[in-house]
Amino acid sequence: MVRITRDGRLIESGELSEKQLSALSDPIRVKILRELAEEPSYPAELTEKFGCSKQKLYYHFDRLEEAELIEEERKENMSGGEATYYTPSENSYVLDLGGKGEELPLPETDPSGLKFLKPLIQDGEVNGYVVAGAPDQHGPDQVRARDGHLTSEIAFKLGNYARKESEIVKLDTEIVSEEQFDENLLMVGGVLTNVVAKELNESFPAYFPSEEFPYRELRTPDNSYGAGDIGVITKTSNPEDREKSIFLVAGVESKGTRAAVKAFSDLESIVDDYEAGQFYAVVKGLDLNSDGDIDDYKVIETSG
Repeated sequence: MVRITRDGRLIESGELSEKQLSALSDPIRVKILRELAEEPSYPAELTEKFGCSKQKLYYHFDRLEEAELIEEERKENMSGGEATYYTPSENSYVLDLGGKGEELPLPETDPSGLKFLKPLIQDGEVNGYVVAGAPDQHGPDQVRARDGHLTSEIAFKLGNYARKESEIVKLDTEIVSEEQFDENLLMVGGVLTNVVAKELNESFPAYFPSEEFPYRELRTPDNSYGAGDIGVITKTSNPEDREKSIFLVAGVESKGTRAAVKAFSDLESIVDDYEAGQFYAVVKGLDLNSDGDIDDYKVIETSG
């Protein structure tokens, strides 16, 4: 069970899967659930009410459907095509539209994790954005991002350290159009699918050379990696504003990004000795249960 206040805050959680909790880590998705609880709807219908793009709402609807928090209610023919109406899944959560209630306290967090995440996390608040590649063709390489769903796992991890009432996740195309390169940014996905990562990536101590498409190489001061299951977690100051920081969680290919996100879920152990400044940790994805998917990782190089 999950309880959500009228203003969209998660105040209690219980029998929900990690995937469902991750989906609920974004306040926009909570608002979508509240709207659908009142009346079934479809993404394009909510664009004006939410004040954001249709593309962005389709992204959030997809995340909620993947987490089995919403389901298809009906289809209707419209002048511009067919619209799929969605409604909350039966018995998947409790929507409390009554009083505000009290927020649960944040869990205790490790000091090394807090040091690493500053200034993105400061005084229990998120001061920046998690940046996902847009799911439509975009950028100079006209590539569709396929790893946007992993941003929910990143946001869920950040939720252990801080809260943010406003939006946490933005598409790379939104950062570009709104010229927000000077913010604290945590980019998910490599330079092929995330144009913000491509713009800022060579500022990191571990980076993806972007001279030759499809950019499948990770370089550190000491090594070069080309295997698809190699990922990296890295941090440096933002070249657009040295008081801010940028972070990259990405892989040589999608498997490497999955490995990097897995490692980020264990952030405290990854950055155990971190004090300040630049940092990187290179990880290799592992398929321990032989199902073809990355389910674990090992650290193979760090900046110390």
